[in-house]
Amino acid sequence: MLKLINPSLAEAGKIKIGRLGAERTSRKGNAYRMPEKLDHFVITTTRRDPSGDLEQDEGLMGALASGFADEDGKLRRLPIVVHSDDIDEVFPTTLALYTGRKLACRGDGEEATRYQIRNNKRTGKSKQMECPCDYFGAESDPKCKAHGVLNCSILAPGRGVAGSVYKWRTTSEISLNRMVASLQQIKALTGSLTGLPLLLCIEPIVVDTGTVYCCHVELRESVLEAQNRLIRLYTARDRVSQMVSPVRLSIQAPASDEESDEEQGDVSDEFFPDSSDAIDVPFEDATDTGDERPTPPPPEEPKHKRLRRSSLDEEDFDA
Repeated sequence: MLKLINPSLAEAGKIKIGRLGAERTSRKGNAYRMPEKLDHFVITTTRRDPSGDLEQDEGLMGALASGFADEDGKLRRLPIVVHSDDIDEVFPTTLALYTGRKLACRGDGEEATRYQIRNNKRTGKSKQMECPCDYFGAESDPKCKAHGVLNCSILAPGRGVAGSVYKWRTTSEISLNRMVASLQQIKALTGSLTGLPLLLCIEPIVVDTGTVYCCHVELRESVLEAQNRLIRLYTARDRVSQMVSPVRLSIQAPASDEESDEEQGDVSDEFFPDSSDAIDVPFEDATDTGDERPTPPPPEEPKHKRLRRSSLDEEDFDA
């Protein structure tokens, strides 16, 4: 294989529990749209309508309605399958900070990569930093948040179950904790995740600031049935593995270095709507001889340094 190739699974569409609302104007006069939360799933294609919104996949949602829609016609359960036993591939997570619709920093909770941004453009410079920093949990912009992306296929007649993935993205700390815990429990009970018929579920959670909608996955068959299913699956896989070599899934982590400008802008609009104005994030570099900008005031001290279990910043608004 050509060494310059960077394998990446195609994105079939997105799974959303929110949308972009009415247009507003920032303090600097820039237009942006605040996210609105939904209590149900919306499946979109990767195409956009004339207003810039992702087009809903009406055909797929219609195909799922007869078996999975509630009485009001809304989808709050989606039949899915994942393609790896590695939870970090199925649901990769990271800490990320966006400013001015650009990724400014990403980290794993121990070490982070900070990118230098000037005039809302990357200069090409980056450096390693301790993680998390004071921007994680900050009350004012710029803010760092935890991100997670579920990569799955939706089980529906006539739809692909390999070769591409649907993505559900969240910055909700409740959803992050619950998604990882549900995947861990299912894997611990059955021994695997790959090939199991799972349900992606949304449910309301009451917190101090109101009601939020959070997601997790469920296995709705007995553990014995799931284990027997996996025995058959792995028996067939062992036979095939004698002929082929296993490979890892080519799934990018959230806030990856390969994010396009469009994707960075989409994530910023969706999860950092108040940060539509570019805010300089300190980037000290002794070798930098460019024009210096005033250092912005430090962010307010965060109330915590770990993912919360019940409060909100839980804007799980997937637009």
